[in-house]
Amino acid sequence: MSKIIMRPQVTIEDDWIIFEGEEGFVRLPKDPYKVIEDFEEYGYFFDEEHRRDFAAMYMTLIVEQTPVLLVGPPGTGKTKLVRLIGELYDVPVVVMRGHQEAREQEFIGGVDVAALPVADKIAEEYTEVGNMEYEEAIEALKEFIYVGGYLKDVVNDARRRGACLFFIDEVNRFPGYMIPTLIHIFEKDTEVIYIPHSPIDFGETGAIMRIGALNPEGKGTTNFDEALLRRVELVPWGEYDVEIYKRIAIESARQIIELTKMAEEVLEDLASLIKDMGKGVDVAKDVAQTVAIGIKMEYDVDTVARNVANKILGDMLLDSEKADEFEARRNALERKIKEKLKPVFKS
Repeated sequence: MSKIIMRPQVTIEDDWIIFEGEEGFVRLPKDPYKVIEDFEEYGYFFDEEHRRDFAAMYMTLIVEQTPVLLVGPPGTGKTKLVRLIGELYDVPVVVMRGHQEAREQEFIGGVDVAALPVADKIAEEYTEVGNMEYEEAIEALKEFIYVGGYLKDVVNDARRRGACLFFIDEVNRFPGYMIPTLIHIFEKDTEVIYIPHSPIDFGETGAIMRIGALNPEGKGTTNFDEALLRRVELVPWGEYDVEIYKRIAIESARQIIELTKMAEEVLEDLASLIKDMGKGVDVAKDVAQTVAIGIKMEYDVDTVARNVANKILGDMLLDSEKADEFEARRNALERKIKEKLKPVFKS
């Protein structure tokens, strides 16, 4: 069993938390509400409930260095939330998504089969010249033989920059045999993360901010037990109210064109439709930008309506069993969208 030893070099300067690395640093606001202001300037908006939840989550994850698990339906901006922290404050972000075929090697790395013959030859040469035993030579060549998984990227980024955000999405999609590894990854109240079955020792590094996400109502392969859930702070991340959908749609379109009152009303109507269909705020943003581009390029209403329908129902394309249902629903939705778009598009 190898281990990761987290020994971040942290200083506080005015309103900033600074993590020092070997080649640079990460600087994050001390006040979570400053982060919220920066998000909203970027076009990522919060209602009051999400503002409070984000502030509590930020304090736990960044200030207290405790792993968190965002619990909520898809499309509520959980992945965007993490990526945006990285983008706005230049923090390294490593994202891994759970899936039912996941293997430990994705986390911890594994043997590079193609490198084995070369490593073996080098080890034999070392042995022949008498510099070291064969086993010692192989040990010295571990970095060459083993290729890194996600953890190696996380550790290297945290060591180099002082901190790294490690986002593990769809945690409930991992198979059951991954639970021991996940338990160690989400260990809290410790500076050491133990990694079972790892071929290499990760050594000392900076802060690793571990954040997971799952959809409690989605299909999953992992039946969580208390041993895992005790290691994280659970943060609810529910659906946004319809006003947030409308606001995101309007602000996203304004990044592309100057909106008329009629166009704003059309976008708000579409945002309400997307909310009613149970789609996420990211879909509202994508649709608004599609409509704005359509207006800017003077596309016909049929083209834009088809594109919007595709974006709303795109997730169905991933399920081959729903191919016939997709066509029927898309055609019906396209007709409805076309009627909504007519005020701002030519036929």
